[in-house]
Amino acid sequence: MSEISLGRARRAILWATGLDRRVKLPKGASGAKAAIERLGYLQMDTIAVVERAHHHQLWSRVTGYEPAILDRLLAVDKHLFEGLTHVASYIPMEDYRYHLRAMRRRHRGGRVAEWLEENAGIVGHVVDRITKEGGLSSSQFEDPPGTARPSSWFPGKACRFALERLWERGELMVSERRSGQRVYDLPERVLPGGLDTTEPPEDEVARFVVRRRLGAGGVVRAPMTTGPRRWGAVSAEALDAAINDLTSEGEAVQVAVDSARGTEYLALTRVLDETPAQPLRKRRMRILSPFDPVVAERSRVGDIFGFDYKLEAYTPAKKRRFAHFTLPLLWGEDFVGRLDAKAERKARQLVARNVWLEPGVDPSDELAAALAEELRAFAAFNDCPEGRLVGTEDPELQRRLRAALAQEAAPA
Repeated sequence: MSEISLGRARRAILWATGLDRRVKLPKGASGAKAAIERLGYLQMDTIAVVERAHHHQLWSRVTGYEPAILDRLLAVDKHLFEGLTHVASYIPMEDYRYHLRAMRRRHRGGRVAEWLEENAGIVGHVVDRITKEGGLSSSQFEDPPGTARPSSWFPGKACRFALERLWERGELMVSERRSGQRVYDLPERVLPGGLDTTEPPEDEVARFVVRRRLGAGGVVRAPMTTGPRRWGAVSAEALDAAINDLTSEGEAVQVAVDSARGTEYLALTRVLDETPAQPLRKRRMRILSPFDPVVAERSRVGDIFGFDYKLEAYTPAKKRRFAHFTLPLLWGEDFVGRLDAKAERKARQLVARNVWLEPGVDPSDELAAALAEELRAFAAFNDCPEGRLVGTEDPELQRRLRAALAQEAAPA
């Protein structure tokens, strides 16, 4: 087992996930494609307090990113496809064959399989229409009169339920997005020509999952649990065998991190070798998405960065420590606080409703200037020419941040 410092572990995570500015990603569409290939997947989410998570994650990494780029990579360039990892995601098209195992084993039993069998007429209807008419969205379907909704937890149309389940099984694919809605089509009309679509054996899929997870994670908690297994529908035994093989071959290594409460981690040797030895300087502050891969594994960000973070969108208001949708603030290698912001789209104004700094973080002029600069960039990304600061928990931070924002807004 290799032992590394807390600083090196942090840098490995930021390097692997592309948040270390020393990672030289191209600009625009090429950079977005490279970022997703580096991460292995890009988590989607529908919460729209600010720009959606998939766009936010790319904006944090890619100079010149704008949301239309992702649509182009999916629908025109066909560099990506929409699928399931452990969540709904954009996935590099080159990885398609490694997701076939999970697709072909999804909904082969249980209530969903029973519903699809019992409603074969509806399933056949949506497939027949798409075959004849081309790509269609769920809004272009109406259920036959008297059709019952699929279940108490899915209040939508039966046709929509069928479309989504067929997509999850890979029997339909998303060809594009129209006004944010998925357009479903047959795989043979979506997949690019010449793509390898053979399903690999389980052991090969397991090795792929481990490489992807470690390559994109920097240092990852051991043992790897349900999320990675769901990517490839591989058994725990196959996953353990892949880890053991890669470790014995020297491609992966078991890692102990100083001060991380004795937790064991795994890493790719290549990633540790690539990680810069010098600390990341505090220049640009980053406002991150709650779904960013750096913070998505809450226990890891707590152990290694000392940042106790939770998305409280699903926590009852009375039990929240901070707010419904707080955004982590990363400065250099440290999480220094969290931001409660909302894009008021009709007014085209980004409202910073509150900022909380972590215990011991100094509300210095330097920090206020870095946060003010990032707030203005984040407002522009959200198509909000104006920004407004409501307040902060720290009156000294509020004073300095207001001054920095006023200075940024003053004409040269």
